[in-house]
Amino acid sequence: MFGDALGMAVGLPWGEITDEYGTDPCLVADARTDSVVFPLTMLSKRAERGERLDPVSIRNLFDDVGTDALRLSRQS
Repeated sequence: MFGDALGMAVGLPWGEITDEYGTDPCLVADARTDSVVFPLTMLSKRAERGERLDPVSIRNLFDDVGTDALRLSRQS
């Protein structure tokens, strides 16, 4: 849901990245440079590190990542 909302807010399509560890879904900011965002693990990795995941911190993350992704997509 976080990724769907982020993709809709910034206008990024879903894609997949495959590497030696497997295939993961991502939002594609710039396909030419492989600039992608991994919203599915964005929250889980923070939780694993013990970071706060209250509504304010999640909103701040959403805004920060959205701003960066939008900047990357406009550079294409």
